[in-house]
Amino acid sequence: MINKDIDRLDLTKKGMLKIFSNDVLYKEFFEYAVMKRSVEYVLFHVEYMEFKSIFLANRTILDEFRNSGLTSPGPKPSNPKDKKAVQIFEQIYDKAGDIYNKFFNDSSELQLNLPAKIAKEVNTNLFNFNIYYGRHYINAEEGKPVDLDKLICESMFDKVHSEAIESLFLNVYSSFAKEKKLNTKNPHREDSLRV
Repeated sequence: MINKDIDRLDLTKKGMLKIFSNDVLYKEFFEYAVMKRSVEYVLFHVEYMEFKSIFLANRTILDEFRNSGLTSPGPKPSNPKDKKAVQIFEQIYDKAGDIYNKFFNDSSELQLNLPAKIAKEVNTNLFNFNIYYGRHYINAEEGKPVDLDKLICESMFDKVHSEAIESLFLNVYSSFAKEKKLNTKNPHREDSLRV
């Protein structure tokens, strides 16, 4: 079964992304990325997909907020709509902060190597989101209108993700896929290389 999966490894970015849904190949790819000293890009992809899934899972209610308007819930939200909104935006806030701490913080062991312009853009976008979230949503007077575009920061990490995928594809996946295919066609290759 795994040999069939290896035979189907496309040397494309789409082919690479398929690995993340195959537990066995993902584990091998992860270990290969560790060996290639690029594991932070694999981990970033996983965290990025979790961040995006918050928006996907709440798409209907976020669209409803966009259509009907959103107001600040105040310090103690009482109605169910406000409670749900707080729950969603708290999840977004926490996940964005977690991603920043893991991959952008100067002291992080997983800090991504990115062009300065992209890193600065993420810093600015996260700072603006955090300020708006704190001042104009959570700590604002109850009922005050909220600019939803400043809270829905779904694309905040998109450019970083593009860079991470590009780096993974060029520096890890292309050689991983080639090695895997070569090893399945010649299973004794590894043994002969060791002799």
